[in-house]
Amino acid sequence: APVLIRGAVSNRERDEEEPPLFLDSAVALSEIRNGGDVGVMIEIGSDGPAPDALDAAKAILAEHAGPGHLVVVWRNGGTEATRLKSRTVKVAPRDELLMALRDTLGAERVSLHRDERPLVTVQREERFPKRNRGGGGGGGYTPPEE
Repeated sequence: APVLIRGAVSNRERDEEEPPLFLDSAVALSEIRNGGDVGVMIEIGSDGPAPDALDAAKAILAEHAGPGHLVVVWRNGGTEATRLKSRTVKVAPRDELLMALRDTLGAERVSLHRDERPLVTVQREERFPKRNRGGGGGGGYTPPEE
């Protein structure tokens, strides 16, 4: 079955030929919409849709509550757009919801949306920190007195 895999690749030089892979999670693509990683994006703007269509869309969204985010893209005639993620409305991005919204708002205004998770650099502590063995003080290693 196709899966979405999240993890990391070791960046240590000693493993250039076959770097170790660290698996964090694996989710079947058939289940990806159920976990909250996928939501719905609706594009609106000064050119529409009509206010009554927006009221109908609100009712449809309320009927399909779930873990996915709702993102609204506001276009005001130009090429720039403002993206707004709802803090209160969460949806279940199933086909029934998408079809109902597309029938109400127009097919070109409704799509699935997935937030890209930012890449995170993890700083790991050195396993064996370097110790100051010279005679300069400063909190380095001090041998026991005999």
